[in-house]
Amino acid sequence: PHFPCMATRITTPTAVPAITGGPRIDVHAVHDALSGARARLAVRDAAIVRSQVEVASIPAPTFDEQERARWMVARLGALGLADVHTDEVGNVVAWRPGRDPIAPIVLCAHLDTVFP
Repeated sequence: PHFPCMATRITTPTAVPAITGGPRIDVHAVHDALSGARARLAVRDAAIVRSQVEVASIPAPTFDEQERARWMVARLGALGLADVHTDEVGNVVAWRPGRDPIAPIVLCAHLDTVFP
């Protein structure tokens, strides 16, 4: 089956505060600035879906995510991320050095399958 990449337009106001009392961000400008990234993702849509299905197919009930963690370590290493490892509590950690000396961006997600 084909699962097309979902591309949606941000429908929030044109300028929103990043942090209460902080600077305002023009979300349309951000949306436009990310158009190249969205296009690159759309081209890789089938491969992205295959990876999502592959990782989701690995059983990972809460407190028993080790097999899925091993998959993530291998996958992130294959993608060229640095210092890929599982920490003392089972989190998969990896580093992708940036080109600019700015504050890091942290991405995180659950490894376990959450049942209703």
